[in-house]
Amino acid sequence: MSPFKSERQRKWMYMNKPAEAKRWTKKYGSKIKKEEKKMNEQQMRYSTTELSLIKNTFAENQDLLKILRKHFLQLPLTENETNQLHNFNPEILKLLRRFFLPTLEGDEPLNQIIDLWMTVNLQDKNLDMILVHVTARRIVINYLEQQLSILEDKDIKLDINFKDFINPDVEINKGWNTYSNLIARNTIVQHVEQQLTQIYLLAGTKDETPSETLERLKKNSNK
Repeated sequence: MSPFKSERQRKWMYMNKPAEAKRWTKKYGSKIKKEEKKMNEQQMRYSTTELSLIKNTFAENQDLLKILRKHFLQLPLTENETNQLHNFNPEILKLLRRFFLPTLEGDEPLNQIIDLWMTVNLQDKNLDMILVHVTARRIVINYLEQQLSILEDKDIKLDINFKDFINPDVEINKGWNTYSNLIARNTIVQHVEQQLTQIYLLAGTKDETPSETLERLKKNSNK
């Protein structure tokens, strides 16, 4: 028997095994193990400084997130929206890379290291399907690299057109490529929405401090 290792475990025990939870509390107390608290503090992938930057840029600014969506999905942008995209400072551009095209970094918190190759689902697929999905993921990565590079340098040439992924008249949509391109297209849409949602949640509100944001996210994860 051991003391509570997390707030989530403590709540679960009181809900599902109240008698045992009370015995644990009586014997060990209700406090979470310090070692576990220390580990939990290391779980956030973004530093307080980075959270402040996210908050200062995106808090209560869904319009700016929608402009980013338009950019990543190559949807029509007004001149004013295009200018807003090219006004991002270098630190925000670095953060956007970490969101949309993460790479393996040795200094990331434990259990937070990730890149887009890690999320390719190859389970229960034959070799032909594996090749299709690997090709699709390579397309996704190349496309995101292009869109991020355009944010960093507006003079970058557009080589990959989002609309071509499902254009039957384009040469790339032949045979197995049709399947790879459709998977790539849908993966890009889902990935962009997921990252924009994550930025929105991390940004919170203007009157919320980074510490309060972290506390809110921790509470939500324990529900």
